[in-house]
Amino acid sequence: MNPEMQLLPDLSTDTVAVYEVSIQAVEPGFRVHGILAMPQAEGKYPVVMRAPGAGVHKIGGMIDEAKQGIITLDLGIHGLSLTQPDSYYANLANGSLKDYPFQGIQSRQTYYYRRVYLSALRMVDYLSTLPQFDGSNLYVCGGSQGGALSLVCAALSPKVTAIECFFPALADQEAYLHGRAGGWPHYFYAHRSDPEIRAIADQMAYFDAANFARLITKPMFMSFGLADLTCAPTCTYSTWNAIPSADKRLVITPQIGHWRNLDVWAQGWQWMLNHKK
Repeated sequence: MNPEMQLLPDLSTDTVAVYEVSIQAVEPGFRVHGILAMPQAEGKYPVVMRAPGAGVHKIGGMIDEAKQGIITLDLGIHGLSLTQPDSYYANLANGSLKDYPFQGIQSRQTYYYRRVYLSALRMVDYLSTLPQFDGSNLYVCGGSQGGALSLVCAALSPKVTAIECFFPALADQEAYLHGRAGGWPHYFYAHRSDPEIRAIADQMAYFDAANFARLITKPMFMSFGLADLTCAPTCTYSTWNAIPSADKRLVITPQIGHWRNLDVWAQGWQWMLNHKK
């Protein structure tokens, strides 16, 4: 994986060392980046990887969580350095990475999220090799796009031991073609009259978070709001219902939209960490 680490002194503390880390991804020439925070005291620690929500933006790191005696990794998915000025990300968001959720959508091999999913799994592999990792407890958490990536990692990586997932995006996306609200990024709402839509739907189903949900046997916490207009609660329910895990917990917040209350985040975080082996 050819890892590279650069200490970030401005973010580091007396108890936590913070680095920008990058690794070689599965795709040649593409490197995955993250902000890694590790307790400075000698010992073995559990690992938490946070997958990002949608967009092109700076990643800040999970430093407070690392102070609790946890190795944390805040993941970036676009192959970008994570320490550039805000204007750098804004230019890309309005330029080459604008509408990235639709890039390469005509083929399984070229679809943008193929590389994203493989990159997230690659970072899980890297985190499992850290000498400070306790070897038993590797968690993934995230909301929206990050919720979808949490589901993918739980389904495909045997190294992930539990997840915390909020209102997952990329779930039940083609519901629009069947008269129901569909999931973000709502491609099938905007293009449902496209004569080629069925061929694209066949490609997208392969990457749909609900497709991965049926493979998840790990412990998982999920929460979503019934007022969510970005990731429709019907889509999240259908995804939740597909999960066969015997150890799963769902918290519904009826009046909440596409966000999470801090108390629910804390509840899910503690539930996840309570599965420490």
